[in-house]
Amino acid sequence: MVFKKKAQKPTSFCFRAAIFLVVFCVGLVFLSFSSLDKGATLVRYSTQRAIPNRYVVYDSRYGSLNNQLNSLFNSLVIARDLNATLVLGYAYTPGGGHALRDDHHSTHSYLVGQYFDAKLLNSVQPILNMDDYLKLQNPKRALNLYVESTQESNRNGDYYQSLGLNVTIRKLKAQDTSHVCEKILSRGRRIWASCQGQPQGACDDILLGFSFTNLYNCTWYDDWWYRVRNFVQPKSVIQQSVRQFVSQVRHPLVVAHVRFVGGSDAPNDTFYDNIFQYLKQYESKYQQRIGSIYMVGMKDQRQTIRVDKSIQYLSKRLTLVDWYTCANVTNCAESNHRNEFYDQDESAFGGYYSVILLDQWMGVESDYFIGRSASTFSQNIVYWKSLKGDFHYFLYD
Repeated sequence: MVFKKKAQKPTSFCFRAAIFLVVFCVGLVFLSFSSLDKGATLVRYSTQRAIPNRYVVYDSRYGSLNNQLNSLFNSLVIARDLNATLVLGYAYTPGGGHALRDDHHSTHSYLVGQYFDAKLLNSVQPILNMDDYLKLQNPKRALNLYVESTQESNRNGDYYQSLGLNVTIRKLKAQDTSHVCEKILSRGRRIWASCQGQPQGACDDILLGFSFTNLYNCTWYDDWWYRVRNFVQPKSVIQQSVRQFVSQVRHPLVVAHVRFVGGSDAPNDTFYDNIFQYLKQYESKYQQRIGSIYMVGMKDQRQTIRVDKSIQYLSKRLTLVDWYTCANVTNCAESNHRNEFYDQDESAFGGYYSVILLDQWMGVESDYFIGRSASTFSQNIVYWKSLKGDFHYFLYD
């Protein structure tokens, strides 16, 4: 039996016009997204909607880039549990000093927006920057500061009051649990429970004190913590710059992080010789002679353990290797390629953290990475490599 295809009825003009209008409107929506300023720090669109007028503010004033990133990740988990918009804290100088300001102007800088892709993060978690949060209709409404110590409440409260916010301190009893990640995971639930029985809107504005967003990295402890790293990525121009550099060096490319924890009086030769042994272990394990080594780490002349000293020591023992490092923001191994992307987004290569992030992404894109287990810088490289399915790394103690 043969089935004949039914003849289609002519499509009416009104129907075709309606289809055209729908397609045209959808196209305008996509165009509006694509035309957003690539350097914008505030993202106003999201595929996931938080409860209107519910915000979580977190304290981001501790540590350098990677410690501030850990505070961001921990705050994302809590904001997600509370179904709230996360207010991005200001980016700070290495060591947690004053807020960054671009070219001595009054505009603050943000990790997400200047260095990391804000639209990508906003696709899974609604976010807002601090400057725009302070412009909301009622900035003087009570901002509930949740802390676990009086000392912390005074320090955090004074800072956020200086921004013009009306801070109300709410102290929660410290949770007695054996694992710090479980403490962080439960904090959103504990805050929500504390709001029960309070006046309506008591949990609309929440400030997470440092004890709620401490620097512990829980990526491997929780599935969402792990998956959300796919959406906390450097801006594409940073990634493209590094990848273009990587494509032109001799491979295998090994990135080594020079980091000594425990003082600056360690015997240099012993520390550098350990790095040398790890590099030789790589050649032995994979039966490949290293083509290029990119060294990252301390560059401050006041430090005893430094990148330049490590290259000086190791280059005498690995003579058939091309050596690279990023000396500063204007003298980078990637800078020749990086300059090609300036017109796309110049802001991504400015500020204190651009060099750190370029160095870090070199580790992510390397053939093999050697890092320090006690360093959040090294840990983040390992996590991002693992998300790519790349497990070619080694962390020394």
